[in-house]
Amino acid sequence: MIRVADLRAGDVLLLRSPGLIAWATRFFDSAEVDRAALYLGDGRVAEAVGDAVKIRSFDESAASAESMVVRRLKEHAPMEPLLGRSEELLAAPASAAPEVQLALLCISRKPRASPSLLALQRAALESGASAISAPAPLTAAQFVWRCYEDALPEQSDVYTVRLNGIHYLEMVSGVPMVPGAGVARRRGRGVHPDSVLTWAAQPAIRARLGSARAGDAPPPLEASLARYREEVRSDLTVGLPERAQSDALLASLQKFAAAWSGKDPPIARGPLPPQLEMLFRSAADLCTAGDLLRSEDLFTL
Repeated sequence: MIRVADLRAGDVLLLRSPGLIAWATRFFDSAEVDRAALYLGDGRVAEAVGDAVKIRSFDESAASAESMVVRRLKEHAPMEPLLGRSEELLAAPASAAPEVQLALLCISRKPRASPSLLALQRAALESGASAISAPAPLTAAQFVWRCYEDALPEQSDVYTVRLNGIHYLEMVSGVPMVPGAGVARRRGRGVHPDSVLTWAAQPAIRARLGSARAGDAPPPLEASLARYREEVRSDLTVGLPERAQSDALLASLQKFAAAWSGKDPPIARGPLPPQLEMLFRSAADLCTAGDLLRSEDLFTL
């Protein structure tokens, strides 16, 4: 049992939530936790809730989870820079809607194949797009990580928390190495070579983005998750998707990219459409609760 008296300001709270969306988040992230929060001291916790980062009591945060893991920075350091950055990020756009994080995982990781996987990915993208109220929001874990990463201006300092869980180093993101040199391979942390995003970045596929049709609406997200969970438990096999299915997935991806990146994102450096490029970069830099659980710069109380 974790008590407030055992905590210090700057401790990272990693929570396991109930429900199918939380299960899928952990399943795709290969982790036992799905949410993150930052302990500020005096019984207060900063956590992305709804459309903003909010401060609430430790008891309230703990009561919303099935279990909790507390991790602390290995290096001894004053927490004032970290806490100061957390105050600044209270005004940043955020989205703690679990549908948003699930959508990012669905397109940046390689979920286990099943007959209903494409329908689930579409349902996650559609639900995630509807849950975003401002472009490029911080997820709950991203907020915690940014507090550490931005505590000091140095590239690597005592507050740096390295995310060392997943590294795929050759990702096609459409960024030219030098002007006129064509497509470069960009380092992207967390984007799988067989993910939806990497597939959509291929020249033959991204050429279909403008003409892809959504078709019929996907099933509701909860129903899609329930079906998918039964399929992966039964280890059902799956065939290749039809053109109409992949077009529908592309249309849902465009919808999510527009919600995530905004109408006119300031990125237009390569052959990818700007909204997809910004989404690709955000997914490549995604931090999850599982990443914080695996980081070697933190230790578990």
